[in-house]
Amino acid sequence: MGRIAAVSGGPDSMALLAVCADVFGPTNVDAVYLDHGLRSRDAVANDVAVVRSYCEARNIAWTVRKLPIVAEANRTKDGFEAAGREWRYRMLVHLCRMRGYTTVMTAHHRSDVAETILLKIVRGSGHGLSGIQRTRIQEGITILRPFLDVSKAQLQVYCDQQEIPYVVDESNFDLRFSRNRIRQRVIPELQAINPEIERELIRFTERVGDMADYIRSQLPLHWISTDETDYFLSTQLIGAHRTIQHALLLEIMGRMSLVPSSARVNSLIRLLNESIGKKIQLSKRWYVIRTVEGLRFTPVT
Repeated sequence: MGRIAAVSGGPDSMALLAVCADVFGPTNVDAVYLDHGLRSRDAVANDVAVVRSYCEARNIAWTVRKLPIVAEANRTKDGFEAAGREWRYRMLVHLCRMRGYTTVMTAHHRSDVAETILLKIVRGSGHGLSGIQRTRIQEGITILRPFLDVSKAQLQVYCDQQEIPYVVDESNFDLRFSRNRIRQRVIPELQAINPEIERELIRFTERVGDMADYIRSQLPLHWISTDETDYFLSTQLIGAHRTIQHALLLEIMGRMSLVPSSARVNSLIRLLNESIGKKIQLSKRWYVIRTVEGLRFTPVT
């Protein structure tokens, strides 16, 4: 069965491509380079040249796809990272289905997990403090991330030892992006205190995940209902413990594919205590109305 490996030209994704070709055979792997439209033409061309050269040398099929990240981020107001994540998987799953493949493989590693955890902490994700899942299913396609126990530094060493070509993405040093600030400034400071901080962050979220699983098992999910495209949340939430309030609001935002944040959670809790008819814009795609029954989440038309 064929597999798609998402590649960027970096040491992590090139290591993934090499391992996939070694394990499954070069003709059973397709490499896909996703151009997010956020970097210069020269930088993208350099990445593609490295991917093309390696794939042709090993007889691996490869392709390039451009994603409308800027337009999507402007439309949803959820930022480039969220827009990029949504479109990446939409495209990869689409290609798998078109080619009759069953699996998408990405090169997410331990360092990515640590960065994701810290991002969620600073953004106030609350009970959403999970890292990156090793596997998940999207539209019948398995998303697999085999490198979650390996650091980025280890993958770079592997590429150097095996003489696997790769490029260094200069946008990784652009501190306008929150993830890069965490990668370049926060994690090095934490590593100076504890060199094993990446592992500790993962262990911490595993414990939080266990607690979150228990809390979710106690949620009165019948308080959430749907009617065609609208979502409803019962006024029973008003008298619930704050932990249940937060968990239910995170649950409903997840169902609407909204990026969770403490600001959104707090704005919804405040709206529950407003007068009937009060309305707020939750995102460019959703607004919320305080009704007699509770909160009604309606798509913007």
